[in-house]
Amino acid sequence: SAQILKSYSTSHVTGSSHVGGLIGRNNFGYVSGTYSTGPVLGTNYVGGLVGTNENISTVIESYSTGQVTGGSYVGGLVGWNNGGYASSSYSTGHVKGTTYVGGLVGMNGGVVWHSYSTGLVSGTNTVGGLLGSNNGTVTASFWDRETSGRNNGVGSGNTLGIAPLDTEAMMHASSFTSEGWDFANIWFLIEGETRPFLRSEWSTTIRNAHQLQ
Repeated sequence: SAQILKSYSTSHVTGSSHVGGLIGRNNFGYVSGTYSTGPVLGTNYVGGLVGTNENISTVIESYSTGQVTGGSYVGGLVGWNNGGYASSSYSTGHVKGTTYVGGLVGMNGGVVWHSYSTGLVSGTNTVGGLLGSNNGTVTASFWDRETSGRNNGVGSGNTLGIAPLDTEAMMHASSFTSEGWDFANIWFLIEGETRPFLRSEWSTTIRNAHQLQ
């Protein structure tokens, strides 16, 4: 079991299966404070940050902003969350695939907690604004119904814990604090101007374009 902490990638990543912007396959690993911004292209199990997150692996307080393109199991953050845990994370990139395509996770068979996605989502079968398919557990997680182009949060499976927000609502902390999100320690938001981003990103000095949102 490995740890990857406070790391990032800006590269264009291309592969076949288990392809991620930062990590291809997270197996019994712990990933925290990471992000990726480059486009990711693969065939199956393709994620903006992690291709496959499995066997009680954790992705926490991380994000992805690059475009993700693949075939099956394609997600803005994680392609296949197979018994893993994704918490306090988000994705904003355009996600394109064929089957099991989601703005955050292509197929969720684990836990998703306090996370969101905003990118345009396009696919052929089993496509959702947040998750392509969900047979796991989700708590207080959201997708932007307007920017995703999706009225459904899940392509198939359990919809508990998943809710839509319009872009305007995403720029108000109350939309999230009412669901238990921690803006004192984990998240930061400029009221009426930005969606939530991580406090680890916040700085009064602008160091990258993402901070401008």
